Amino acid sequence: MAEALQQEGIQVYECPSLNDGYYWTHSQHVWIDCEAMGWPAEKAVRALFLSGIVVNTLYLSRGGKEKKGSRGLRLGTTEVTRLGMGVKEMKASAKLISDVLLHQAPPQRVRI
Repeated sequence: MAEALQQEGIQVYECPSLNDGYYWTHSQHVWIDCEAMGWPAEKAVRALFLSGIVVNTLYLSRGGKEKKGSRGLRLGTTEVTRLGMGVKEMKASAKLISDVLLHQAPPQRVRI
């Protein structure tokens, strides 16, 4: 999912790794970096919800001296994987998310 979102032009939060630079995540969660994209996280959540896509907000660690965080979106992939979604469906989902957030598609066009 993270790779598909990046290919659609959505900034996915990269976690610092002690061993090999950065990675997206080592869990079932994918985090969209709203601050990097210039979106208010709550507005993005609302637009996705109206389109039938449920996500939630979270703070993304920025590290450094002041340890300031920023708002992001968390997408959990466990349930959709359990329901049978694979790479093809994750790419389609990333396209729908991109349509909503980047291209401001009307919810009725995206909603399944």
